[in-house]
Amino acid sequence: MAFTTIPVLDLSEARSDETKPAFLKQLRDALLEVGFLYIKGTGIEQDLYDRVCEEGIHFFDLPDDEKLRIEMRNEASFLGYSRVCLAFSCRDEALTRRVVGQRDHGTQGRLARAA
Repeated sequence: MAFTTIPVLDLSEARSDETKPAFLKQLRDALLEVGFLYIKGTGIEQDLYDRVCEEGIHFFDLPDDEKLRIEMRNEASFLGYSRVCLAFSCRDEALTRRVVGQRDHGTQGRLARAA
């Protein structure tokens, strides 16, 4: 089945006994039919969300040698950093930048989440 819009689910509906069953059905349908979705109503303050996003951007702006100190293959848990080129077996840095969607450092925009 093809989809025409990205499903947007309100997580606050999962907190009520009355709306939880419908939320779970929507979640199941979105995951099985589309494969991804937007979540709204998380209760996460915009300021915290923005700070977490900025920290993530800051991390990926670090030099490779600093990021590689926490590379996944160095951890038994497989938690940590992983280079895109290793995952995709690519050697073209320009391709890697397109795949990752490297941030344009000349712009300073506010990060936004789904409404």
